[in-house]
Amino acid sequence: MLKTDMPLGLMHELTKDKRAMQNYAALSEQDRQRILIRAKKAESKEDMHLIVMSLSDKTSAVEYQ
Repeated sequence: MLKTDMPLGLMHELTKDKRAMQNYAALSEQDRQRILIRAKKAESKEDMHLIVMSLSDKTSAVEYQ
């Protein structure tokens, strides 16, 4: 995955939450791709924030597509 494949909103939110960033990095490539797809479909900052919060809380962000 190229860094440019990640939506800016997701990058921004992940930089604010170290735990979410670590949990995202620990995901399998397939699960990271699912998160990216979900992030690209996000319609608001709040949607993106919820994705990152689910990563931070170790809620299955991948399942909420």
